[in-house]
Amino acid sequence: MPDADKAKILAEHGCIAISRMKPLLHESIMVSAMSAADVHLLANKLVALQRQLSDAAAGTPTLPQLSLRQLLRVVAFAAIYPCELRSSLESALLIKITTPLVAEQLAGILNKGFSTVKNTGGIIKRLFENHEDTHVPDELSVGIDDQRGQIQKVLFVGGKPLCDIRSDIDDSDEALVPRAGNFHDNRLHRQIGAWVAKQFVSKTPVLLMGNQGVGKNKIVDNFLQTCRQPRQYIQLHRDTTVATLTVNPSVAEGKISWNDSPLVKAAVAGHVLVIDEIDKAPVEVVQLLKGLIDDGELRLPDGRTLCSADRMQTIPATDKRVRIHADFRVIVLANPPGFPFQGNDFFRECGDLFATIVLDNPDAASQLELIRRYGPNVPVALLLQLVQCFKSLAAEWEEGKLQYPYSTRELIAVVKHLQAFPSDGVFQALNNVFMFDALDQATMEVVRRVTHKHLKRGSTGLRWSASPEVPLEGTSSQAEITVTGREVLNVTSTAAKPLRSTVSDPPSLDIPVHLREIELQELALGDTFDETRSSSQLDSLMSEALRALGHQDGVCECVGVHVLEQGLVSLLLHIQTSGTLALATVHTTGVVPTGASVAPLGANKAVVLDLGNVALRAPRVASLDGHNLMFVDERACQFLVVNPLSGEATLAPIDGKTLGIDNLQEVQVDMGSAPTGSLPFVGKVPKGSAMAVFGSGKFRSVNFSKGDIVHCSAVRDNVFHVVFRGAREAREAHYMVHLPRVDEHGMYVENEAELLRVECSQTEFLEGLRFLPSKGRKSKLQGVSAVQSSVFSASQRLIDGASSDLTRTRTDTPFSEFQYDASSSQMTSLSTDGVMVTNLNRMTQRTIKVPGAPSATVGAHAIGDNSMGALVTRTPEGTSTMSVFDADAIRLRREFDALSNVREDSSMLGQTPTAAELDMWYSKPRKTPSGALKHGEEDDLPHHGGNTYAGGTGGTDTAGLGGIVGPYRLDKGWDIHQVSPELKKQVPKHLIDEAKRMGKEALLRRLSEIGMSEREHAAYMHHFEAVKSPTQQLRRILDGLQSKKTERTWLRHQSDGVWDDAKLVEGITGERNVFKRRVNEDAVHHGDSQGVKRLLFLFDVSASMYRFNRHDKRLERLVECAILITEALEGSVGIEYSIVGHNGDSPNLELVPWGAPPKNRKERSALCSKLIAHAQHCWSGDSTLEAMDRALSNVTAKPASDHFVFVISDANLAQYGYHASDFTRLIQKDGRVQMFCIFIASFGAQASFLTKKLPPGKAFECLDTRELPLVL
Repeated sequence: MPDADKAKILAEHGCIAISRMKPLLHESIMVSAMSAADVHLLANKLVALQRQLSDAAAGTPTLPQLSLRQLLRVVAFAAIYPCELRSSLESALLIKITTPLVAEQLAGILNKGFSTVKNTGGIIKRLFENHEDTHVPDELSVGIDDQRGQIQKVLFVGGKPLCDIRSDIDDSDEALVPRAGNFHDNRLHRQIGAWVAKQFVSKTPVLLMGNQGVGKNKIVDNFLQTCRQPRQYIQLHRDTTVATLTVNPSVAEGKISWNDSPLVKAAVAGHVLVIDEIDKAPVEVVQLLKGLIDDGELRLPDGRTLCSADRMQTIPATDKRVRIHADFRVIVLANPPGFPFQGNDFFRECGDLFATIVLDNPDAASQLELIRRYGPNVPVALLLQLVQCFKSLAAEWEEGKLQYPYSTRELIAVVKHLQAFPSDGVFQALNNVFMFDALDQATMEVVRRVTHKHLKRGSTGLRWSASPEVPLEGTSSQAEITVTGREVLNVTSTAAKPLRSTVSDPPSLDIPVHLREIELQELALGDTFDETRSSSQLDSLMSEALRALGHQDGVCECVGVHVLEQGLVSLLLHIQTSGTLALATVHTTGVVPTGASVAPLGANKAVVLDLGNVALRAPRVASLDGHNLMFVDERACQFLVVNPLSGEATLAPIDGKTLGIDNLQEVQVDMGSAPTGSLPFVGKVPKGSAMAVFGSGKFRSVNFSKGDIVHCSAVRDNVFHVVFRGAREAREAHYMVHLPRVDEHGMYVENEAELLRVECSQTEFLEGLRFLPSKGRKSKLQGVSAVQSSVFSASQRLIDGASSDLTRTRTDTPFSEFQYDASSSQMTSLSTDGVMVTNLNRMTQRTIKVPGAPSATVGAHAIGDNSMGALVTRTPEGTSTMSVFDADAIRLRREFDALSNVREDSSMLGQTPTAAELDMWYSKPRKTPSGALKHGEEDDLPHHGGNTYAGGTGGTDTAGLGGIVGPYRLDKGWDIHQVSPELKKQVPKHLIDEAKRMGKEALLRRLSEIGMSEREHAAYMHHFEAVKSPTQQLRRILDGLQSKKTERTWLRHQSDGVWDDAKLVEGITGERNVFKRRVNEDAVHHGDSQGVKRLLFLFDVSASMYRFNRHDKRLERLVECAILITEALEGSVGIEYSIVGHNGDSPNLELVPWGAPPKNRKERSALCSKLIAHAQHCWSGDSTLEAMDRALSNVTAKPASDHFVFVISDANLAQYGYHASDFTRLIQKDGRVQMFCIFIASFGAQASFLTKKLPPGKAFECLDTRELPLVL
């Protein structure tokens, strides 16, 4: 089809999608939809992208392509959600699960023209300019929508209403709604849920692809439970047939009944069909879905036909037609194809039927959020180290160094073990996961290295250096405080603009808030444990913020700091030269205490919000609800509420209309009372004063006639402490104001406020008294007085109108400026030494030292919920530092004790537990060492505990296993009787020396038998040890490729085996051949030779390899390549290979003939000697091009399923007049052959230059032999 016709079809499809979804989606979502012109531009660019991918596939056949069906789905989805364009393309191309080479190539193609730009209106007009993609994925949430005159639970994505949650569901369907047990919410899974919800509303079939253990089933079940959608579930496997996918046969009382499968039930009843493990089923079974999803038609074995509403109009009307319900949806789950999950490549067959998303392990912050739910008593620092450890293991798997991708499932298992059995220690918990691979030394080597890096403690342990907690010194006295009067006043409610409106929505906010990720410097951590959780210099942050906001020459200063929920710290930055404000939110969830031996996790990124176009002259800031910030500018008479993560914002004027206060004259706000989530505004009116409380997106206002309000703060939800001073009164009047309660739907229970007048028996106690916010009804009512430097405590009964004792403790501590954490009743205030933390429950104080003191000064500090604090300091030189600290002394001590108990060594992983751990039984030998070691007598019978026969176990003196002492090991296959380590330690030194001598002699005899001298063996082992790990890595890769080939299949029509359910009728009628048996595919196909892969390795053994070996070890690297290849390919099934050399003497030196690989290390050692000899004694010159041409003919001399040529050479080719075009011509000469050039040595940038000039994916620079398996 011509590209112009494709573009026209795509554009029409995108416009139709917009018109079809417009009545179904909320206007706040549709406002960001593309215009018709944008859709046509997108269509043309998608067709151009498809053409680019097709052209690139000529050099890289494995490069994924985009089908027309996929392009239609992408344009329809991106037309409504423009910011999802990039992620939709990446998911359709499966970039996350392709090889690093292919992923890099695809990213390069996409980066040329598919980076999106958001503008202020939310409609993307410039889709294809090379700008950074700043889109933050939407998150799924549940809320109440009362905008339509009725209360309705609604799904929200990105804070915008998407669809109603079902309420019209009967009991039978309710029983089919899944219950996602043990599902713990986290950011990544909320984002995936939002993506699924968008596809669900548009009736698009969904495919979730990911490794085992990443949470596919949990995410789907939680989504369906949230939406109250009935589910039909079917799990496929290798024995699934077309019949079993549509009907389920059963035999009852000798009768066969055929019942509808979950697929048919879901289609008829309008349920959600979840198909799990679809990659395990045969491809012909999976293709059955193609007709159902694409054509809307599926014929059933009983003659019925499932038909969609559209299909019903095009086929003849019969009684056998069954209409597919309009609410029918399909969600498919799959593992990536191939090793290690052994799935089929069903995506190639019908993957374009689905909207696809590739699931990976959650990011560090989401993993931490998740596992903290499973291990609430496990120290956070240890959880962070485990997250970092499994993150590194995932990276090792991506590099091919591990066979299995250890996922979040294994991490959760470790955390659950530590939660249930904390005394076991972290390495015993890890052993539960890794013991399965204990016999795989290559895997355990990687695992031990990673765990040693992230989990091993220093030999000296942690050193406690936190500040001591001391009693708060002062004098205490008591008085009685009572409620002396009650009044009732009316409350007016005014709806504010909804907080969930995004900045890209013009009716809500017309200011740009740009999201941009920037890098922060990481902290180098030591071995001490104190309050500091992280410490990062802000210079780079401020520089990046200036650059991101277009003020490179400006001067930036941090003027405020606020601690939000989930480990987020927001910094208010002021650009002095322009007056611009910016908000930088730093992710500190992953920061570990200074005693840990790992770098900060997740703390090296920040998001900058540009507030420069908001007219805030002198803003004050408070945290609201723990995750929003409110900027209040009384001079400019407006306030701004911003979510620092999503960029959602609401800007509103501070006037009587907004606050709901008639005749408002002036207004102010108390910024210190936001921890309850309700922020009070105070205003003057002609006959008194008024209070307006902002919370839950609404204002509640009350007018008073008591005089001017001099203080107003939230004490508890809906309870406020208000202090009045009349024109003629000398003392302040204190009131407790109870506002109406809010129900679960956000509606107010009543419209009246209750005022309680509070008085004290000692009137001076009330001077300057400010009650503080309180969490929970059972906690104390606490307060401070800046005037008297006093702290107060009273009973919560006072709030309910009952009298109480008021205890005052006067101290020398100033409380004029403080931050307060209501959850822990802790205050922070500045002192000369740092930040003073006062615990009002325990009446204690301690001082957290300022980093860099005494020269550094404190610029800003804050404490948030859960006693996490932040501190910004400045040095005289102008350097700013942000530190995050933990102010909870009890939690600090508990984490220190828990971390100090982690003493195990990572070498324990994969090792057999000690006798004390398992009470292991050891064998007791019948003989003791005689002092004369020998081989022993031969009789091929089992012996244990003696000292006469060779091959025995648990004895002494002879060759065997598990004994006290012997000359060397000898295994004859008998059960092993192991003696205890204590007995082995008692062997005299002269017997050990004698055993070593005899073992060395036996080795020399064995080497002599295979014709290998001790020197040759030592030289070979020297090179082999250098590539031992890469060899095992390559062998695992080859095993993965071969495992699918050796997959067993069913042999049917057999007279014995297991019952074939497809032959129920034949079995009842007496047929004998109704069984099936598993056999290897080779037994069915009789060793098809077309399945063989032929590999030819073309080695450069020219004089330059020998001449420059001393310069860069290139010849030694070539020898290591030969050892790696021959060792890894030993015993490989379905692979034939040959090694050919070339130099100035000949272009065709046969080193390893076809079908005759080296059988042992003697022959492999001889191959290495040949490589060195040819390079040492050949004549100068090069025949690379001629050798490559001959290799094409050589490798294709016999038919095979695949032909490969690997040219392994140095890059010193220009001196012979060779050009990149010469190599390109030969690489592309024969379409049957995949030819690759691997440059293992280079002078300067020769190898890099050639790699870039040759076709993509055909040339590699590999200067480290350990990287060769990844290249291959």
